[in-house]
Amino acid sequence: MDNRKRIIITLLVVAVIVLLAFIIWLIFGTKNVNQPINSQNNNNSQTVSTGNGSAVLPVSSPVRVAEEKKYPLGLKQLALSFSERYGSYSTDQKFKNLDDLKPFMSDKMQKTINDAIAMERASTSSVDTFQGITTRGLSADLISSEVSSAIIVVQAQRTISTGNGLEPVISYKNLKLSFIKVGNEWKVDDAIWQ
Repeated sequence: MDNRKRIIITLLVVAVIVLLAFIIWLIFGTKNVNQPINSQNNNNSQTVSTGNGSAVLPVSSPVRVAEEKKYPLGLKQLALSFSERYGSYSTDQKFKNLDDLKPFMSDKMQKTINDAIAMERASTSSVDTFQGITTRGLSADLISSEVSSAIIVVQAQRTISTGNGLEPVISYKNLKLSFIKVGNEWKVDDAIWQ
């Protein structure tokens, strides 16, 4: 056999192998795209179709699913979002964070905030150095839940920056939020840093 015949036969064999691999992938590879991976191999992931192929995503544990079902609809996200805005502050826009949150507060909480802002404005002299606090909600734990009230503790990371060139200071605090239901909406009735 000459070299030309060997090359043609080799190319044909490679083409047949590639074609067989493609056919096997079509038959067996696409059947399990939207089904969880065998739990014996990996019990905390799932393969899903993304349009351009597939991706492996973590599967929620039964404990996590049960915990999330305890939360009244949307309350966990409201607690995390509220805590981030409530805990963030800037000397450039003094109490804007609190003014922006008033639609999410009960009447009692709004009065408490208005009184605190008025007292702070009356006692504060002008500040020359910038100070800013950025708060990020890390997790939210439902402490109690009734039909028209709930208590959630948000674990938060707070970064304090100053205009004097020092490195930002990072601290961790909990914010205990008490919610009441006003009509069909949840409102924050109390917020206490712990």
